[in-house]
Amino acid sequence: MRLKPLFYPQSLVVVGVSDSPSNLARRIIENLDGARFHGTIYCVGRRAGVLKGRPIFERIDEIDAVPDLALLLIPAETIPETLEACGRKRIGYVVIETGGFSEFQEERGRLERQILEIANKWNIRFMGPNCVGVINTENGLTMPFYSVEPHDLVRGTISFISQSGGLVHDFLKRCRHENLRCGKLLSIGNKLMLDENDFLEFLINDQATLAIGLYLESVADGRRLMEAAESTEKPIVALKGNRSAASQQIARFHTAALAGDNRILEAALKQCGMHPVDNLTEMIQLFKIFTLPLLKGRNLMLISRSGGQAVLLADAAHTYGFNLAVLPERLRDFVTGKVKAGVIRPTNPVDLGDVFDIQSYDKMIEMSLEDKGIDGVVLFHYFPDEEKEATEALIQSTATLARKYQKPVVFCLLPGRKEILTLDAEEYFPIFDEGDTAFEALASSLLHFENRQKRTASAPFVKHTIGASGHPGGLYQFGFEDRVRRQRGADAGVPGGTSRRATQRQRNYIDEGELVSEIMPVDETFALLKASGLSVADYAVVSSLEEAMEAAGRVGYPVALKIASPAMLHKTEEAGVRLDLRDAPSLEHAFSQMRADQYLIQRMVRGCETILGAKRDPQFGPVVIFGMGGILVELFDDVAICVAPLDERIAMEMMDEIKGSAILNGYRGGPALDKRALSNALLSVSNLLLEHPEIVNLDINPLIILEEGKGAFLVDAKMERSVLTSF
Repeated sequence: MRLKPLFYPQSLVVVGVSDSPSNLARRIIENLDGARFHGTIYCVGRRAGVLKGRPIFERIDEIDAVPDLALLLIPAETIPETLEACGRKRIGYVVIETGGFSEFQEERGRLERQILEIANKWNIRFMGPNCVGVINTENGLTMPFYSVEPHDLVRGTISFISQSGGLVHDFLKRCRHENLRCGKLLSIGNKLMLDENDFLEFLINDQATLAIGLYLESVADGRRLMEAAESTEKPIVALKGNRSAASQQIARFHTAALAGDNRILEAALKQCGMHPVDNLTEMIQLFKIFTLPLLKGRNLMLISRSGGQAVLLADAAHTYGFNLAVLPERLRDFVTGKVKAGVIRPTNPVDLGDVFDIQSYDKMIEMSLEDKGIDGVVLFHYFPDEEKEATEALIQSTATLARKYQKPVVFCLLPGRKEILTLDAEEYFPIFDEGDTAFEALASSLLHFENRQKRTASAPFVKHTIGASGHPGGLYQFGFEDRVRRQRGADAGVPGGTSRRATQRQRNYIDEGELVSEIMPVDETFALLKASGLSVADYAVVSSLEEAMEAAGRVGYPVALKIASPAMLHKTEEAGVRLDLRDAPSLEHAFSQMRADQYLIQRMVRGCETILGAKRDPQFGPVVIFGMGGILVELFDDVAICVAPLDERIAMEMMDEIKGSAILNGYRGGPALDKRALSNALLSVSNLLLEHPEIVNLDINPLIILEEGKGAFLVDAKMERSVLTSF
């Protein structure tokens, strides 16, 4: 818990304070006082004075104690000298709230390097710059320079890491509106030294935090992020900003275009058990469901006061893949005894339109939870004003039952009705506005439970260091980007660092001509893929008609003739492919229609076309992509993406993820295809990228899948590698 002083300082100094009503650092003092911060507060400003009974010192060294933490809100150009003063005072932790660094002007990068050098010199760990620091409701630590209402700081167990300071405010307000209680909220800003991974690892080990939210505009180290997420059973909900189309990888590679940066990020988050969302509203809904016991199965009991809502609940349950549990006989008899007119038949969903005894609802919920065939309950409720107290009592008893049976009970209230309830914050129970939102949240609860089960049953995502596979000295860890990141950290004198900065260094090396990319020759590509365990349809690379005739006789007709140019993306559209050539005359005719230096002669293989590829992502390293081949992959944009290394379970899940998976299983009476061979191909590509860090892009299109037990053969492939000319 090396970052503990950032969250639990016994004393702190705020630098940049004045007694002016418009002074921003003054608001930090007011927030700390309003939240009843437990520690000692010191003030430093340009001029001596007094603020709220505290002296304002002109210099840090005038303080007669050593504060645990310094908060800096001063002009950017004065940060270095102030950081030096913190070092001389032996202050080990600093939060730089000041903005105006590289996010403002690129030339401010020199100032950032200076700050890193000073921090390393004095062994200071700092947060920011361009942030609002930490809110810790446990001890009243409230660092933002905007006003924070004390009544919003209800102590809780949900923590939030944000790259945006303003979003911390928005998140806190939304949680308060939903009566969700927050623990620690962090604004990490430019994350020049400490990034999201440092704080995520802290919160994972923080006993007071039970669920974690992430808002990121960039990712510092994707693999470290995945490793941290896989190490915990705590739910992590992630919202990625800055998702507009980034610069795409070169269009010469299908897989590069199909696996854009944000698509890889979302796939990586899911792979390590996080829950990606598109907005804050979705994030709040997930935190609501994660305050309940996890859903451990798909069988639900639906209860509604409205017949129409009961139908909508059943529809939503089906949409999200849930089953309507069999109505327990005991519950059926109980409901039958409560109906008035007797015109509603007891079934699931249970329609309470003819049951006016609200005091009996909790009994129905308990009968449902007692049944081993029921995994959870969804209750849709509305009430007249005279039933307000009875409804509050029902919510409280429902909370007790959910805890007792360790099954979720999702309480839906007609929109707006929750606003007039006066439940005590200590009696918190999540309330949803509508069934569809509730079922979407329940699906995430079940997914989290299933992910925990998978994690227990299989090996975790592992750190993979290249070096033991024939690459002397470990030239790369999982790519050139990581070496640059490590070198950047060494240059700055600090460990780690941001991928944004590493990527810039990589661009510089490329501009200087030290790192070049090249498309590998076809024969080298096929040989490497074959050596990696992939089955390649018999082939030969030839230069003349005579060589083509001899090769065709050797591999056996029918054959395909292709231009062996690695730079050609769509060979068919450019008249670079002739298929199903059944004899020498047809081969000779096809050969006369092409003009190239080299040609590929290959045995024809017929079956289901798939595309299999990989790319090396700057944040996550090697990534494997799979989809149905031919025009389907681009027409329907139907691919599965996973970060390497893969195992057999992940490979099978990739196949099942795509919409075209029905074809693999035998669609409409067709034969089942060889999924085992396909799985082996996926694993081979994963291992290839891990063992050969110079490979940056790979297309296998198509990979032909034959009937079950007959294998899978690649018939076309393209590979790009990086060549480090000097370093």
